[in-house]
Amino acid sequence: MDLWSLVQVMFRRWWVVVPLLALTAWCTVALTDEIPAEYEVSGAVLLVGPARPEGVIVDEGAQDNRLLQLSGSLGTVSQALGFTLDSERVRSDFADQGLLASYELGTDSRSPIMQFIVGGEDPDLAVATMDALMMFVEDELNRTQDELGTPLEDRIEVRSISADNEPTS
Repeated sequence: MDLWSLVQVMFRRWWVVVPLLALTAWCTVALTDEIPAEYEVSGAVLLVGPARPEGVIVDEGAQDNRLLQLSGSLGTVSQALGFTLDSERVRSDFADQGLLASYELGTDSRSPIMQFIVGGEDPDLAVATMDALMMFVEDELNRTQDELGTPLEDRIEVRSISADNEPTS
């Protein structure tokens, strides 16, 4: 059966085709209203190492940031923070605070950039979760550097490079 034959059969049986098309259109409209909108917020942070002007020599007794002694330092720190954020403990803490625990994150062992995507039915909740994620990264990094006794001039900083905080559906 070719396309033209199918069209001819549809014209001969119009009394079946027209009501079925109308029913299909009505079901589509009715079901579309029942599907909740999904909002998405994306953001990224950049880990920035300490700025030391060329030629500045650090005293032999000074304590450097041990996190920067890791291979690929900032990328490795970014990935380690990503592992922490991806843990069940942190996700359940977010859920206990009334935030979304279904966020996605992207890290690369060679890049100091951490990317976040938060999706949910409530746009305000998605924005609040994004803000909490970025704050968590900064707090966790500061806590770790405090534990290691890192001096202020050797600290890694967190800078928000992309936080549109405008949910898209």
